[in-house]
Amino acid sequence: MTWGKIIDEFDSTSCLNHFNSDDFIRHSKESYRRDKKYDELIAALHLVNPPSKKVKILDIGGRFGEHSFCLSEFDLDITYHVLETTKNAEMGMVVNGRQVSFFSDIKDLDNRYDLVYSSSSFPMYFKDWRKVLREIIYKSPIVFLLEKCVLTKDLQSFIVEQITDQGPISHHIVSIEDLKEEFNSYSYRLDKFDDQALINNNGELPDREAKWSYRVARFKKVLVG
Repeated sequence: MTWGKIIDEFDSTSCLNHFNSDDFIRHSKESYRRDKKYDELIAALHLVNPPSKKVKILDIGGRFGEHSFCLSEFDLDITYHVLETTKNAEMGMVVNGRQVSFFSDIKDLDNRYDLVYSSSSFPMYFKDWRKVLREIIYKSPIVFLLEKCVLTKDLQSFIVEQITDQGPISHHIVSIEDLKEEFNSYSYRLDKFDDQALINNNGELPDREAKWSYRVARFKKVLVG
């Protein structure tokens, strides 16, 4: 991952143009596989522990729904929805429309989900990530799993340019305190995070060789008895 300059405002158009581009969709199709193992998603599903054996999952930025394949080992009735950009949702229906439902507008999602999952998507590529979180939280997920997101512990949240082959796109670097505060306001708590997920004390951003598998922040609803 290559970084550019820090910027004052989030440019949502740059993200939409990038993730809707033919090059991005072509890359997604080339990397689309059914044999990948997503250990964190499997662990999160264990936390849901549905008594009725029915689970509804929302995958934010889930491309063509390939994360769903690793869940076939569970003896559960799983409904898997993906929230994506318009072009990715359209291609997802072509590639994987039998197993997964695709949406490009939050307003079209179901009213409730047991598990909300996002890998390399939320909150970094959403202009108003707090508003998106509020709309998703209203879906009452038991577990909210964020994977592969860059956070900062010692700095305030900021916006930086991420350099791609198609040009720079906006990328939120959210402070762990802002994320905790936002989730706590909805009676969710930060259940786990690893220091490797954070920017170092010098404010240096992680490079392409960073151990992304450790960049996990998991959120679990607080039950009040």
